[in-house]
Amino acid sequence: MRTPLTALAVVLVLAVGGPALASDAAQRAKPKPDLKITQVEVTGTTSLSVSVQLKNAGTRKAGSSTVALTVSRDATASSDDAVVGTVKAPKVKPRKKAELTATVQVPAPTVGTYYLIACADSTDKLKERKEGNNCRASAALTVSTVTVTGAATAGGSVTAATSAGVCSGATCTVPSGAATVTLTPVAAAGNSFAGWSGASCPGTTDTQKRRVITNPTATVACTATFAPSRAVTYNTGGAPASAVAATTTAGSCAVNGANTGGCTVPSGAATVTLTASSTSGGLAFNGWSGDAACTTTNATVTITNPTADLTCTAAYLPI
Repeated sequence: MRTPLTALAVVLVLAVGGPALASDAAQRAKPKPDLKITQVEVTGTTSLSVSVQLKNAGTRKAGSSTVALTVSRDATASSDDAVVGTVKAPKVKPRKKAELTATVQVPAPTVGTYYLIACADSTDKLKERKEGNNCRASAALTVSTVTVTGAATAGGSVTAATSAGVCSGATCTVPSGAATVTLTPVAAAGNSFAGWSGASCPGTTDTQKRRVITNPTATVACTATFAPSRAVTYNTGGAPASAVAATTTAGSCAVNGANTGGCTVPSGAATVTLTASSTSGGLAFNGWSGDAACTTTNATVTITNPTADLTCTAAYLPI
């Protein structure tokens, strides 16, 4: 019996195509690793302790790889997420898991709600069975915020800066317990800074009169007080200006010439102390004179809260 030509054609196609199709199927069935993140646990809000569970869901051992840790505003990995760390992952056998840990710092100024995302094989080192299942996000993390505000009385202003968070004018919104805020007083012309006040104004005042608030956990409100400047001037006659040491509790003091110096202070808000050396360059101190607040035979004169300009003279006589 003669074989129909159509049947013969089918037989020939199957005979030729069969091995190729079998090869494709074999390629697809070739054992490959398949890394996926099955768990991401995080403690903390700005400094994070991270625990990641990495599983090889494939049929071949996965070689060593890298897990990237990123911060995202949503729970989906994307190219604009900030990388905060990487973890070296060991080789993982098929159907086995590896536990990875890391400590990372959330970049400033991250406040509000965000997610920590872990992505396996972030450098694409491995050829995996699936390439789109490498990432997993943590539960939502929330950084609570507090407000730090600097106000000023007439005669000046306040500027603000923070190590984390954001500032607008003299008001900063910062992550609770994780920022340092610096408030700087700026006196207007003819005025001097007198001090900081406020029922909720913690922190310290540095040598530049700045208020430094470290890791606030509640609302902070500080007021910088300014007052018109007053000058307390001293002169030393024939002795050098260095013969007198001048200090003030507010404002500043400086040597102004060979035989003179003084302090510029906020009116009614400073204590000025002038101390004369007992001897200087063959001369001996012989008392203070000048305005009434200056007059004394003691080497030290203390002027409390001056409200007008004053001039004090330290008398020196030959020994």
